[in-house]
Amino acid sequence: MNDNIYFKKYLFQKDFLDYWKLVSNEKAMVMNYGRVFTLREAKQLFDCILGMNLKSQYLGYFKVFESNSNTFIGIAGISANDSSNELEIEYMLLP
Repeated sequence: MNDNIYFKKYLFQKDFLDYWKLVSNEKAMVMNYGRVFTLREAKQLFDCILGMNLKSQYLGYFKVFESNSNTFIGIAGISANDSSNELEIEYMLLP
């Protein structure tokens, strides 16, 4: 089997650069949020992502990479509802 993508959890401030590539991309963000994030908004949300990612080994937000080139292509998230009997999977990819 050929794996075309792989994931790395957002864990460090240095990971913000990849996150910023996505949330400052007009095509990706207008389709999903109606607008791009400001730098301030992006930093605040990224700090929340880092905090959430420390709470669980398996849940949280992940950088998505294309395997052959190791190119960052987006974000994926896995979260549980309050009762933890359902999971939500979300993703957003660069155009």
